[in-house]
Amino acid sequence: MIIELDSLEIIFDSGKEHFKVLDIPHWQVAEGGQVAIFGPSGSGKSTFLHTLAGLLPISSGKLSVCGQALEGMSEANRDQFRAQYVGYIYQNFNLLQGFTALENVLLGMTFSPRKSDPEEAKRLLDEVGLSHRLKYHPSQMSSGEQQRVAVARALANRPKLLLADEPTASLHPVNKEDVLRILLDICNRHGCTLVLVTHEREVIGLFENTVTFLEFNRVYQGTVGG
Repeated sequence: MIIELDSLEIIFDSGKEHFKVLDIPHWQVAEGGQVAIFGPSGSGKSTFLHTLAGLLPISSGKLSVCGQALEGMSEANRDQFRAQYVGYIYQNFNLLQGFTALENVLLGMTFSPRKSDPEEAKRLLDEVGLSHRLKYHPSQMSSGEQQRVAVARALANRPKLLLADEPTASLHPVNKEDVLRILLDICNRHGCTLVLVTHEREVIGLFENTVTFLEFNRVYQGTVGG
């Protein structure tokens, strides 16, 4: 299993009170799987992805991702784990505006143990249909093109696991399905496991394996997570 968890809890401490944001009894994803998690804003979906990526410490329970036990792991070791095993796609693209498409993908390689490879970066941009946009800056590209750059950048370190946080929420309806099909296809070709979270019902229609987060997560805090 690429992901396996038991009795996972994430508790936020505001200083005055504790908020339990995640309470998931058991879940697992096989290597190469493609899973869409559906739920409204505020249900903890982003918090869950951050936990899988090692961005947040675990309050209690067990979590194994890519064969690495994350519970009790230090922040520095979680950073190393993420650089080696995980790619992350953000809702708002999170591209550097002063960098070209090629430079943004190369930047993704700098966090990996591998050396930056301009030819590999060009191949990734070609795979997402942007070989003609290598020297374009984000402001010169459509939202759909920017998200495709973000997909290429997330794959730059050859991750075993790709996490996508509402990757179509900022896109025009015409671009949503195109970006999703590119994402699913490129994960298949790279042998990369995909976990995607969304509040859009039309998105989960493209996935065979789907999870409803409010049933999956036993805690629902309408003002926490996302």
